[in-house]
Amino acid sequence: MVGASYGLTIFTQTRYDLHDKKVKNVRISIALITLKLLTLSSVSIQVTKEQELNLNQNRKKFDIREEYFVRDTL
Repeated sequence: MVGASYGLTIFTQTRYDLHDKKVKNVRISIALITLKLLTLSSVSIQVTKEQELNLNQNRKKFDIREEYFVRDTL
């Protein structure tokens, strides 16, 4: 009985050690990917969607009263 308990303790510890090793490898991989993305984003030019589509030019001001009366007449 005592021998079986000791054997199970060793197997359980091995299982947890392997799990920790896997988790550490995944965390290191995620950290490396994040670092690569951060360096790439800092090098590239930041362009918003509005700038990309040129929506800043000739934009009409929004007026809630105008929208209300347009929808009211339809």
